[in-house]
Amino acid sequence: MSYQQVVELFPYGKNKQHCMNLVQLLTPKNEDGSIDQRYSSITATIVDQIGKQAANGLLEFYNKSFELEKRYGGYALQLVVTSFSIDQDEYQQKRMTKSLRTALQELGFKPSNVSKLLSDGRFLGTYDLLEETFCYFGRNTLLDGQQAQAKLDEYFNGFTIGLLDVISRTRKQGRKKAYSHYAMTGKRMSQAELEEVRRQYPLNPDERRGHKSQSHDSAKSSDLAKYESLTPNQDTQEELQSPDQIIGNFIDLFETEGFDNYIQDLDENQQLSLMHQLMDAANLLAEYVACQKNIVDVTPILN
Repeated sequence: MSYQQVVELFPYGKNKQHCMNLVQLLTPKNEDGSIDQRYSSITATIVDQIGKQAANGLLEFYNKSFELEKRYGGYALQLVVTSFSIDQDEYQQKRMTKSLRTALQELGFKPSNVSKLLSDGRFLGTYDLLEETFCYFGRNTLLDGQQAQAKLDEYFNGFTIGLLDVISRTRKQGRKKAYSHYAMTGKRMSQAELEEVRRQYPLNPDERRGHKSQSHDSAKSSDLAKYESLTPNQDTQEELQSPDQIIGNFIDLFETEGFDNYIQDLDENQQLSLMHQLMDAANLLAEYVACQKNIVDVTPILN
């Protein structure tokens, strides 16, 4: 049975913007998010052989879990915001954040959404009201604290969890630019517009999501150097390490205390940003290894 025949056999969901066919869901994606047609016949065969009942059951689960996350995500965000709003010392907050991550995943939220919820909750629970008020409304504003808080709540409540994640990783100048757009047009910036603002005003200048690798300061510590060796300077090709050296450094970084020694000096936003990058890397590595089983049976390693 062809790819298209199987796609048509197992239609999925009424909301095409968020729902997808099981074949499309399983088929590996290109970097731009499009379907990698080289694998379409394989996934079509898999879906065809498990049968309509199993395929539609899995799609029903996917659809319901998506709708549940969307429906109850606000409560999860409220939980995280409250956690960051109450008085805790640094050690207590780190322990609570780790516990929140585990709890939210056990409640059923996807790891990627949990990371965004923590990023959003940290931002909404810790931003300085006075500074944010001056940033958006100017230092000569006649708004009192309660009025300013109400306006900020109304503005932020209009964003999805994903868009709040972008805002939380944007410096004050960028957040002001985004709010000015809203004040002038009555519309919040789109995902693409917010991402562009974040690239112009990143909260963490070292964040590399969506960026090419950059040169590094040779005077940094050996632990940091090990971390940065994973993304070498593209302008000095003759100095690039071989893949086995990069992988070796990567493994050594986590087998020793190198990574822990590095992140303990970062602020919480930088740590969270780095965790986002590691999650992205883990997903890419898992996808790559899964596609290389014709080279070596890696199942024992993954287990």
